[in-house]
Amino acid sequence: MSRELRANRYWRWISALLGVALVASLVVQPIGGNLSSILFGADASQAVSARGFTLLNKSGQKTAILDNDKYGAPTLAFIDLQKNMRADIRISNDGTTGFHLYDSGGKRCRLGLDAEGVASLELLGSGGRGGIVMSVAADGNPKFQLRDPAGKVTFEAPGPASR
Repeated sequence: MSRELRANRYWRWISALLGVALVASLVVQPIGGNLSSILFGADASQAVSARGFTLLNKSGQKTAILDNDKYGAPTLAFIDLQKNMRADIRISNDGTTGFHLYDSGGKRCRLGLDAEGVASLELLGSGGRGGIVMSVAADGNPKFQLRDPAGKVTFEAPGPASR
């Protein structure tokens, strides 16, 4: 295996571990835990703190950024070698969480959980046009929508009559 492939695999693993740590902190905090004390014991003085982290490849290019957005909410973003964002994990201040995938035309996929407890998967066309939205409300009621490129719902199940 070439040195570049090994290095790329290494940084993918590091990025994945950072993502898992971020998600774990979201799960631990609501149940009263402290991720630093879980990872480092009662004395969390060994923890590293910063306002943000940037992961660079061997060429010095940014490949991942862990930072807070302008509202103070955490975001982990992954960037390709052409400096395009390809994926991110976001936690909004209102409690909405989401994992997004991007191509050169913008967001193409979102897996999320909103503040009301609605879990959803959105698959979008280039530039966010059209697509499929599947969701399940906190009470268990599912919804499936097909949207045309203008965003108009062309099919919905269960339909309006079944509500």
